Amino acid sequence: MKGLDERGRIGGKLNLIDLIIIVIVVIAVVVAVRMVRSETNAGGGTVDMTFTVLVEGIQEETYQSAAEHIPSQLIASGSYVDAYVTDVKMLPHTVYMIDENWNRVAAMDSDLVDALFTVEATVPREAVQLNTLGTQEIRIGKIHYLKTAYFEFNGTIYTAEWDGLPPTSELPAA
Repeated sequence: MKGLDERGRIGGKLNLIDLIIIVIVVIAVVVAVRMVRSETNAGGGTVDMTFTVLVEGIQEETYQSAAEHIPSQLIASGSYVDAYVTDVKMLPHTVYMIDENWNRVAAMDSDLVDALFTVEATVPREAVQLNTLGTQEIRIGKIHYLKTAYFEFNGTIYTAEWDGLPPTSELPAA
C-alpha cells in the first residue's frame, strides 16, 4: 500500500491501527460535545418576564425614597438576580369603612399611598415552568418580597407576563 512502510506505519511514524483509534476518539468527542450542548439548551435558554408588585399603605416619604433608587437590581437569598425594579407609580390608598347603615364605603386615605412597582427579569426557561425568580414563586395574588440594596417591601403580585404573552391583569388607574 502506498504510504505504508514494511511495519505498517504511515510515513514511518504512525501505525494504521493507531490512526483508526484516533479517528474514533475524535468522532466520539465531537458527538459527546454536541450532546452536552443540546441538553444544556434543551430548555431553550432564557425568557424575559415582567411583573408588577402592589405595595399598599406606605407613607408618601417612603415611596419617594424608594423611587429615588429606581432602577435597582433585586436580591434573593443574599445574591443579586437578573431582575430589576424599573418603574414605580404612586396610587391613592383606599380604605373601606362601614357606614351607619352597614354598607361598605370606600374612602381615600390622605396619610398613606400605594406603590405599584414594575419588575423586569431574565430567567432560565425552566424557571418559567415553575414560575420562579430566585427562590420566590411568581403568581398573581401571591405575596412577594421586593428586596434591593436600597429598599425592601412586602407586596402582592398584581400582574405577570412572560416573553411577550398577553398581560394577566389590567393595571389600576394611576
